[in-house]
Amino acid sequence: MTVPVQSLLFADPREAADLAAFLGRLLHYDRAAAVRLQAGGGDALAVFGRPPSFEVLAIRAARLARPETLDVTVSAGELLESLSLDTAGEEPGERGGVLPAPVTGPPWTGVLPPRGPWREQAGLPRPDAMRAALDAAVAEFRTRDEALPEELRTRAERERIGREIWSRPVGATELPLRA
Repeated sequence: MTVPVQSLLFADPREAADLAAFLGRLLHYDRAAAVRLQAGGGDALAVFGRPPSFEVLAIRAARLARPETLDVTVSAGELLESLSLDTAGEEPGERGGVLPAPVTGPPWTGVLPPRGPWREQAGLPRPDAMRAALDAAVAEFRTRDEALPEELRTRAERERIGREIWSRPVGATELPLRA
């Protein structure tokens, strides 16, 4: 019988801080955000989240101090609150948090990217061209945002501009730029 994981212990102090930053960004867009945590018996933890208006799945990986097997959806806010970012009295590298109680997550938590087999997508630009396309998209968003009159500089208008830019196809594929 396997004992359920009660806490997360990260391999490096920076892992908890990076995960906290990721959770903070998700919570900025959705105070009720949920995240799905998966660890397949090794020392890698995958944390999946979905900002509400971006139609993308955000993924953050973290190294654990010990192998774990875990697949649970929890409150992003509760997980963030549980993370120990203060090292007083801890051994070097021991940072972690109590695993919050599972929640019934949003529908996206049941549909995650496959673990394999991955295959190359024909028509993708070379990495340098992809970076240039991403840089151009960010620059275009900033330019269009700065050009908005103050009364139109709303979250809804910014999301509309972002959806327009990030929905464009990448190279000769059907993948959106946001992918």
